[in-house]
Amino acid sequence: MDVKPFSPPDLATLHTAFNLAFSTYSVPFQPSLDTFRSRVFQKLNIESNLSLLAFQEETCIAFLLHAIGPYESVKTIYNGGTGVVPNQRGAKLTERLYNSLLPALQASHAKRIVLEVIDTNKPAQKVYGHLGFLYKQTFNCYKLMANDTIKGAAPLNINYRRQMKWTPKYESFAEISPSFIDSSAHLTHNLINEYIIEALLEDTCIGYLVFQPHLARLSQLAVSPAQRHHGVARGLFQQMKMLTPNKDITCINVPDTYAPFNEMLVRLGFVKQITQYELELVL
Repeated sequence: MDVKPFSPPDLATLHTAFNLAFSTYSVPFQPSLDTFRSRVFQKLNIESNLSLLAFQEETCIAFLLHAIGPYESVKTIYNGGTGVVPNQRGAKLTERLYNSLLPALQASHAKRIVLEVIDTNKPAQKVYGHLGFLYKQTFNCYKLMANDTIKGAAPLNINYRRQMKWTPKYESFAEISPSFIDSSAHLTHNLINEYIIEALLEDTCIGYLVFQPHLARLSQLAVSPAQRHHGVARGLFQQMKMLTPNKDITCINVPDTYAPFNEMLVRLGFVKQITQYELELVL
C-alpha cells in the first residue's frame, strides 16, 4: 500500500473510491464527478497537504480529506471525508492514515480537528473514539420532499431579491453558528455555487437565505431578531422552493440545542431524516 497527499490529478480515482466507500452508507450519497469536483475544491476547499490517499496498484482504496480555517473563533481542521472501500475494511486504514498524517496536522498550528458522524454509524464512532475524538454536540438534518410545499402563507409586505455578494451585516442576524462547512468564513470559498436571497421590508434587509441550487441544500438562514415570528423565514424558504423545482430540499447540521430553528422547520413541513454527532480531537 502506498500513501501520498491528495493532488488534483487524483480526483477521478478519489471520486471512484468515495462512491464505493459511501455505497453502503445509511444515507445514499453518490455524487457525479462534476458535483464531487465542486465539493472538493470549492465547498470543502480541501488542503492537499492535510489530506491523504491510500493506493493499491494505483487505485485509491482509502482517503482522509481535510480543510482548515476559523471555526467558532478557533483555528480548526475539518474532516470533510473519511472512507475505505468495502473490500479493504478491517485493516485499520483510517487509523493508519491518521497516524501518518498527525505530524502535518500538528504542524498546521490548528487547535483541533472536528468532524460529523451519523449517530447510527457505530463502527466509525468506535474508530474515532480510539483516535481520541470526543463528543462535542448533536446536529439534526431535515428534508422537505420535492412534492411537498412550504406550509403557511408568507407575509405580503416583504419583497425578495438576489444578492450577489456576501454581506457582513448577515452576521448580526444569527444567534447560532453554522457547522464548519457552512460557517461564514468558510462559505466564501463556495460563493460561486451559492445563491443568496434577501428579504426586504421597505428596502431594508431583515433576513437572508443562502443555498446551493444544484443540490437544493440550505447553507445559512437568519432573520433579524426584531422581525422574527412574522413569517420571514417561511417566505425565504418559499423563494428557495420556487428556485429548486422538483428537488428535495435539505437542511443539515441544525444544532439540537437550538429549539426555535428545529421547531420552525417542522412547522414548515420538514421531516428530520438523520442525527449527526460533531466530534472533536484537540491537537
